[in-house]
Amino acid sequence: MSLKNFQLNKFCLPETITCPGRRLTHGPKWPTVYLMGSTETFALSTSFTFEAAHRLVHGYSGKCRNLHGHSFRVTCTLEGSQLNQYGMVKDFSDFKILKQWCKNNWDHATLLAKSDHASIEFFTSTGQKHFTFKENPTSEVIAQYLINKSDELGFPLTSVTIGETCTHSCTIHR
Repeated sequence: MSLKNFQLNKFCLPETITCPGRRLTHGPKWPTVYLMGSTETFALSTSFTFEAAHRLVHGYSGKCRNLHGHSFRVTCTLEGSQLNQYGMVKDFSDFKILKQWCKNNWDHATLLAKSDHASIEFFTSTGQKHFTFKENPTSEVIAQYLINKSDELGFPLTSVTIGETCTHSCTIHR
C-alpha cells in the first residue's frame, strides 16, 4: 500500500493531564504524524514540558503582574512533503535540539521582560537562573521566540504551541 492510498487523520498516544477538579486529555504525549488531505503534506509534532516562573510588567494590572509559576507545555510542529531515503520527513530524534535548548534556558528559570530591572537585578545578584525577553514573557512572546530560535538552531518549525495552564494555550503559525 502506498502513502497515496493511506489516509490517517491523526495517530497519537493521548496524555491525561490532571488539573484541580478536572481530568483532561491533552495530547500528543509522543511525537505524532498527521497526514493531511490529498496534498500529501506531513506535519510532525512533539511535545515536552518545562517549569518556569514569570510575571508581567509594562503597566499590566491583572493578577499575572505577581511572580508566579507554570508547568509550560510546548508542542513543536514542522511540515514537509518530501520523504527521505528512510521514508521520513525528519527523524523525531531531531526534535531533541529544541527540547534541550528549552531545558537549558527556560526550565526552572524565571522569565522576565528586559524592562523589569528590579527583578533582573535581584536574580542576577543572587545567582538565580533567569531569561530575559524584549517584551512581557506571555505565552505569545514565548511561542514567537521559540519559532524564531528554531531557525537559528537549523530546525525551522511551522508552528509552536505554548500551554501555560491545562486549559489555556497559544499557537503561532508560519
